[in-house]
Amino acid sequence: MGRGREFAAMRQSNVSGTDVRAPEDDSRSCEYSVYQKIEGKWRAYRVLMVIGYVLFAIGYFSFCMAIKFFPIAAFTPLFTWMAVYFTWRYVSVAYRYEIASGDWIFTKIMSDRHKKSMLRLKIKDMERIAPYHDRMEQSRIEAFHAEKTVWAASSMSSPDLYYALYTDAKGIRTVLYFEATIKSLRLLGHYNKNTVFSKVRF
Repeated sequence: MGRGREFAAMRQSNVSGTDVRAPEDDSRSCEYSVYQKIEGKWRAYRVLMVIGYVLFAIGYFSFCMAIKFFPIAAFTPLFTWMAVYFTWRYVSVAYRYEIASGDWIFTKIMSDRHKKSMLRLKIKDMERIAPYHDRMEQSRIEAFHAEKTVWAASSMSSPDLYYALYTDAKGIRTVLYFEATIKSLRLLGHYNKNTVFSKVRF
């Protein structure tokens, strides 16, 4: 399945993510992708950006009219479209992780096109992998005193939200948020005995 088709299928299914499974005989790898849910600060960012686009278009057109540069004013729609094209991707975000041969690779995808590598981890180095929506587990996160947070999930309200605790190469205690699937949990548990299993949707 192509990357474009993968994300199109996610939208059509109206769910937060789609498990992109490896061939049946490849039991040591999987992929999973989720769109960032538009809520909270993400909704606010989108509203502010739309307002910014409108103000930019009005301001540019008014400036051209004020200096009587009428031909250039005709480019207002084009310049506004360019502003949207180059900036909207920052509020249209998806996250993908891949598990292969004990490696855990995270990628941020903006506007279904622009990919940015987030991090690459060794699953065996995780100090704990567990479901977030558990009061005892949340206490473990607090006790860990994470200095850094890595976000790779659709929403804090996702029923499949998991966290992983680890200390990076620089000695920085980090908490990673992601969404688990049946297959990814099986692989995580295979490579790390500190994985806590729970019921997930996919």
